Amino acid sequence: MASSVDWCLATSFGEATAQELLDTYGRRFTTEETFRDVKDLKFGMGLKEVRVKTPERGDRLLLIRGDASGNSPHRQALPWHRRRQARHDRNVTATPTMRPRVCRKPLKTPGVWVGAVVADAGALSTHPKEQRPMQNSRSWLAAVAAVAFVTTGCDSDEAPDAKKVADIAASRSAETLRGVSSSMKTVSNLSTLNGLDDAMALFGAGFEGVPLPGRQAGDEGEALSALFDADEVDAQADELERFLRERVFTEANVESTEDNATVFRLKGEQICTDGREPADADCVRFVDDAQLRVRATNLGDDSLELELLIGAKRAEPLALRFLPKTVSLVVDLGGLKGAVEQIDAESAGFLPKVMVGQVELKVTKEGESHWIVSASILDALRLELALEGSTFAFSSARATPLVAFEADGQAKRARFSLDLNTTEVRLPYAGLAPALRGKDWTVSLAGISYSVEATENQTDFVVKNLGLGDAQTHLSLGNDKLFALDLNEQSGRHFDVTLTRGADGAPLLKVQPEFDLVTRFYLAPLKADPASEIPAAYEDATYRLRLSGGAGGPSLRAAPANSATGFKGGLQVVTGELLLSANDAQVVVAQGQCLVGAEPASENDASLLSYLRQGSCE
Repeated sequence: MASSVDWCLATSFGEATAQELLDTYGRRFTTEETFRDVKDLKFGMGLKEVRVKTPERGDRLLLIRGDASGNSPHRQALPWHRRRQARHDRNVTATPTMRPRVCRKPLKTPGVWVGAVVADAGALSTHPKEQRPMQNSRSWLAAVAAVAFVTTGCDSDEAPDAKKVADIAASRSAETLRGVSSSMKTVSNLSTLNGLDDAMALFGAGFEGVPLPGRQAGDEGEALSALFDADEVDAQADELERFLRERVFTEANVESTEDNATVFRLKGEQICTDGREPADADCVRFVDDAQLRVRATNLGDDSLELELLIGAKRAEPLALRFLPKTVSLVVDLGGLKGAVEQIDAESAGFLPKVMVGQVELKVTKEGESHWIVSASILDALRLELALEGSTFAFSSARATPLVAFEADGQAKRARFSLDLNTTEVRLPYAGLAPALRGKDWTVSLAGISYSVEATENQTDFVVKNLGLGDAQTHLSLGNDKLFALDLNEQSGRHFDVTLTRGADGAPLLKVQPEFDLVTRFYLAPLKADPASEIPAAYEDATYRLRLSGGAGGPSLRAAPANSATGFKGGLQVVTGELLLSANDAQVVVAQGQCLVGAEPASENDASLLSYLRQGSCE
């Protein structure tokens, strides 16, 4: 943040002086600046991916990297307290680059290693006294870091040969494909999933007055299981492994080595065929013109990073990382745009003018039959596509993970979670109304989240943390807010829902702490467009659906139709109270009663509530 921007600190600590408040906040704010330095694999220490065998090795790693963080030559002219870099778009040496640079020096003996580390870590002492307020402590820390270097050792400073790259990439890719498929097949056959289908079908068919969607039970599990046929997956894994070993990561494809990396040049005649059929000429031409390369970087032990390089400028749109427990694919949208610009300048003209952000697909092995597949937005996404006279824009905030699916074949357990953060879409109004021209539609979604877990022989099915973000979701046209939605605004904006069975065996839906959905319509501005037919009920209206109260939380169940009494079915409030309101009108369904259909008093009655009422469940 620029130093010219004034900050206003609000506090409840009324007895503190202004300086005490500044000092306290300053100590707190230093933690903010270290988050990316500590976690990020590219710009920081990458500790979210670190695996060490003993705590002592982790301590040494932190010591070395902590010492390196203040010693970049680019930072030495700054006062000590400002050397921590909060921005990462400047030409500075990031913390994790210091140790690899020392490790890559062609030094062989421990004695020379010590000298090199002391030279790097102790460089602060060459500056004037007023620029090195921590010289004394840094000097002994440099010596300790040198000893730690010798004790811990560096990641391998040798470029991986073709065989090592092929072994890691091929075997880990095949193992991941087989493991995930096997676990998915196991969990797709869980009886709980079919039981859920049955319960939802009964719940939806229980009444006609307030219909809920039903679906046929049993087909989904069988169809999903068929996707993970073991013989077919094995054949695909074998083919993938053979392709990587024989046609991609071969000694003949090695173009160069640089530090601890080996660069492979991909040739069309090799990768455009599996060896059984002649290579397609158009494919060969495309691959050769694109100048595709893969840079394999040795990360030590059985860890490897593969970066796809495209074109003469070697754009880097994606990276594949093989770490001890994870395989991850990271796609950089900016690098992807740069790659397309090099391959086909004409096609690049159709890409968004702004295209930034990073997404990741990761597979984590927790056990032989226990895998987690997740997708994340590592860096916020932003796309802007120029249209005639306007711009289409999309943005979505960082979300790690965005989605995650866990399949544990041994425990026969499956878990899925979604956690989308603030997302916004903006597009121009395309109607003919002069008063609305030049305005943009804006859909702002505060988020979507939930998690669900299923195990074999599970009796209750629970969906946790259901929510629409931590703020209001709305639709706007220009400065006019047309629609707004709030979920559980006064009760944490999230809720849990449990599908279980009551004493009579019928499906029962429980909610904690409550369900309170408020929607507001302000569609009057759209009447300026003669093509829009806006019902009077939506010009300015507020609708609310609230299920609350009751011992143990509110609950509902379907009340089946009764041909003997003429009851058409309804939704029974088992515990708590159900409230539906539209402006000043409302329907309240008390505990033990049912929400049933009703005939409106007149055909001109446009209120939704005119079709609903409280009634007996018999």
